[in-house]
Amino acid sequence: MTGLGDLMGGSAVNSSANAVSADGSVIVGQSISASGVEAFRWRNGVMTGLGDLAGGLVESSANSTSADGQIVVGKSRTAAGSEAFIWDPVQGMQNLKDVLTNTFNIDLTGWTLSEATDISSDGRHIVGWGINPTGDKEAWHVVLASNIFWASPTSGLWDQATNWGPTGPVTPAQGDIVTIAPNQ
Repeated sequence: MTGLGDLMGGSAVNSSANAVSADGSVIVGQSISASGVEAFRWRNGVMTGLGDLAGGLVESSANSTSADGQIVVGKSRTAAGSEAFIWDPVQGMQNLKDVLTNTFNIDLTGWTLSEATDISSDGRHIVGWGINPTGDKEAWHVVLASNIFWASPTSGLWDQATNWGPTGPVTPAQGDIVTIAPNQ
């Protein structure tokens, strides 16, 4: 057994692990930091805080990770309450509803995505719960595009480090149907 420790700045060691990558090299959860309760990603013996979404108290929790540990989902408190997040090493923590609306053009009018509870091993399927347009608590499932391409807003070039398909790095080819979102 290995103790994972905690994030720096908390008053005492206080952390919980919620999920692990397929090979055990990445673990995600939450810990007390100097800022508050914060989602973490543990890799190579180092626990790193993932931050939180803007607004509200610093309170986030990482619930699940893809098989390779590169995509993390969970929840974070904002001024609107609990909201689902998605995190990756390049984009950092983002509001999942914003990503689905702005990057994948999914119409989520009236929905509040309160928490992402799990992600599939390939990072394409995310499940969770939220408040539907009629005001009821409802489970949801979203399927992301198989290839996601991030373009640099300044150069317009493809960022090879973040363009991953089901089998690894990809570059868009003529005729590919892709979703393009600018790096932030």
